[in-house]
Amino acid sequence: MSTKVVNAQDHILGRLITHVAEQAMKGHTVHLLNCEEVVLTGDKNKVVDDYRQKRERGAPYTGPHYPTTPKGIVKRSVRGMVPHEKHRGIQALKRIKCHNTVPHDVDEDDAYEIEDALITRTTAKYVAMKEITQNL
Repeated sequence: MSTKVVNAQDHILGRLITHVAEQAMKGHTVHLLNCEEVVLTGDKNKVVDDYRQKRERGAPYTGPHYPTTPKGIVKRSVRGMVPHEKHRGIQALKRIKCHNTVPHDVDEDDAYEIEDALITRTTAKYVAMKEITQNL
């Protein structure tokens, strides 16, 4: 179908990936730019501890395996929003491309923002994905 480019800077993760998963399930290819600037709401120490606990869970060879890069964490979060064990969910995940910066083959001028997901709409505490991955 078509290609959509989303600038994820200063977007709340949950609200952002809801929109992205919906677009991917409709058949659109979605490029997420600036994944390291995505934010999670909550106290910094609690959020980092939650992700650290996820990383330490399980065994190294048998899993579960959790990513440590910002784009990996965002992609893993999107995976939770789609039926990733069914064929249409697998195809939707293949259509989602996450980038920590702006790649050369994607035009940043076409990028749009999701108004409902912007951090400026809330007064809650938040922490950027970049800070979370640095503390893992």
